[in-house]
Amino acid sequence: MSNLPTPLQQILPSAYEHSAATARHVYEDELHLSASSREELEVVNLYNNSDNGKAVFQVYNSLKQTPFILCIVTNLMKRVHEKIYQASELCYFDASAAFDQLNTSITLLYTNCAAGALPLGIFLTSDESDVTIKNALNLLKEILPDSSFYGRGSQLGPAVVITDDSYAESYHQNLLIQRNHTNNYVERSFGLIKDLILARTQAYNAVQIFHFITANMEQFYERRLIAIANRHPGHLELSKRFLCPG
Repeated sequence: MSNLPTPLQQILPSAYEHSAATARHVYEDELHLSASSREELEVVNLYNNSDNGKAVFQVYNSLKQTPFILCIVTNLMKRVHEKIYQASELCYFDASAAFDQLNTSITLLYTNCAAGALPLGIFLTSDESDVTIKNALNLLKEILPDSSFYGRGSQLGPAVVITDDSYAESYHQNLLIQRNHTNNYVERSFGLIKDLILARTQAYNAVQIFHFITANMEQFYERRLIAIANRHPGHLELSKRFLCPG
C-alpha cells in the first residue's frame, strides 16, 4: 500500500473508516446546515409578523440529537378550528415524506365537512419517531388558537383522532368516525399537495416547503371554498391555472 499514489492513499482510509450510514448522516447534516437555521428563523419571524398565521420551529442539531420541527397554523386553519363544528368531533392525522432532498416528513391534521377535508394544522419533521411526533404536537399546541377544535381547546382536543393504525380500533369501539378513515381524506389531501400545490416537483429544503404551504396551499383551499360557496364545486382548473402559470 505504501507504493500507491498519494491521492489513492488519501481516498482509501476514509472509504474503509466510514460506513454508508455515516456518509448519509454527514450528507444530511450538510443539507440541514445549507438550509441555515438563521434563514429558517427569519422566515418564521416574518410570517409571524405578517398576520397570515403562526409558525414555530425547533432547530436541527445532530450532536444534541434534536430533530428538525416546523409547525404551521395558517389563518384559514384557524377559521376551520373556530367555524367548523366537525373540528370538535374528528381529526385525521397522517404523515408522508419525500417532499425534498432531506426526505422531510409532512404531517397533516384534517377534519371533514360538507366542503370535504379542511386542514387544522401541519408540521414538518426530520423523522417520524414517536418522540419527534410528540414534541411536534406539543409545539403545534403553542400556536393553535384559544378556540381550537371548535372551542374544546388544544389541551382537550377533538373527541376522536384517527390514524391508519387506529382506524380498526375506533370502528370496533363504535367511536364517532362518521364512516370514514384516513384514506378517505388525508390520502387525497396529500395527492392534492403533490399534484397541484407542489406541481409534482421536489422542494430544495424545508424553507421552500414552508413557502408552498403558507402561500400556494392556503390560496388553493381559499379558492376551493369560494368556489363551493358560489355553487361551483370542483373547479380545479382555476386552481391549476393559479398554481401552475404557463
